[in-house]
Amino acid sequence: PKNTMNYYSRTLLIYDEVLPYQLITKIKTLLTPFSKNIETYPFKYGPKSLNSLSKIWGKMVDFVPDVLVGVGGGTVSDLVGFAASTYQRGIPDILFPTTTLGIVDASLGGKTAIDFHHVKNSIGTMHYPLTVINILETMKTLPKEEFVSGFSEAVKGAVLFDKHYFKELENNVQNILTLDNSDKLCKIIAQAAKLKMLNAEAPSEHKIKLLYGHAIGHAIEVSSNKRFRHGDAVSIGITIEGAMACLVKYWDIKEWRRQTKLLLNLSLPIKFPDTLNVNNVFNRMSLYKKLVRDGTYGFIFPSGIGSVVKQHNGYITYIPIPQAKKLLEQAITLINSESLLIH
Repeated sequence: PKNTMNYYSRTLLIYDEVLPYQLITKIKTLLTPFSKNIETYPFKYGPKSLNSLSKIWGKMVDFVPDVLVGVGGGTVSDLVGFAASTYQRGIPDILFPTTTLGIVDASLGGKTAIDFHHVKNSIGTMHYPLTVINILETMKTLPKEEFVSGFSEAVKGAVLFDKHYFKELENNVQNILTLDNSDKLCKIIAQAAKLKMLNAEAPSEHKIKLLYGHAIGHAIEVSSNKRFRHGDAVSIGITIEGAMACLVKYWDIKEWRRQTKLLLNLSLPIKFPDTLNVNNVFNRMSLYKKLVRDGTYGFIFPSGIGSVVKQHNGYITYIPIPQAKKLLEQAITLINSESLLIH
C-alpha cells in the first residue's frame, strides 16, 4: 500500500525457492514503483539456524540493500526479520507470507528468531515489518497438510481468547478443508490473524498466554530427526497441555474433547509421536528457560474455551519438575485412550 511504502534504491527480495517464479515476478512488478534496483535471492528451505542466517547476511553484505523483502512461510518471515533487524543496525523489511502459518502467526507481532543449541527461537529480536501483504491465492497451491497445519494456531487462539470464534471454526471445518466459499475462508483466516495481532501487542504478562502448547510443541520439533511442521507440533502441544489441565482439574474434560475433536476434524495430529522418547522431549522442554523457575516448570492451562487459568503471579501455572514430567506422561496416556472415542 502506497501510504506505508517509501522509495528504496536497493531492494533484496528473498523467497522460498519452491514458490513459482511467476509469483515472484508479480511481487517484483508490485515493488517496482517503490524501488530502483531489485535483486532476487532464492532461499532453500531448511532449519532456522545460524548457518541459514549467515547466508542471508552474506548476500546482504554483497548487495547492500536498504530494504529486505521476504516471500515464503514462517521460516522465511523469521529469518528475513532477524536479518533485517541486525544488518547495519537495522533496516526495514516487508513480508509476503505464503502459508497459513505465516499469515496467521509468524508474520505478526514483530518476533524474529533462530533456533540455537537445540532450543527453538532462543536467539532473536523484536523487529516489526514495514508492512505485511497477504496473497491468499497462494493458499490454493499449498499441499493440504501444509495448508491445514497452520490452523492449529487458529484453534489455539480461539481456545485462549474467543469462544465464539471457536464455534465458528467448528462450524466451518468443511470450508477450511476444501477451500470452499473463499470469502468465508478469508474471514476465518483474518480473524485468526487478528487474535494473534491483538494479543501479541498486549503487555507481556498477558501475551505469555500465546505459549499455550508451545513448550511441548517446540521440544517435539527440535527432538525430531526429520522436518516436523510447526503447526503439527503446536496441535500436539495444545492437546497434551490441555489434557494436563484436565488432569489437575483446571479444565472440564468435555471442553478439552471439543478442542481435540476440532483438531482431528481438521486432520491435525494430536498424539505424541511414536518415534520420539518422552524423557528426551521433556529434557528439551527444560532448556526453554523462560518457563523454568526454582525447580518448577510453567504451563498455560485453559480454564474454559476462551479463558485461561490465572494464578496470583500471572497466567503461568508452575508445577514441580518431577510432578510435571509425570503429568506429561499421564496426559499422553489419556490422549491415547481418548482419541478413538473422540473421533
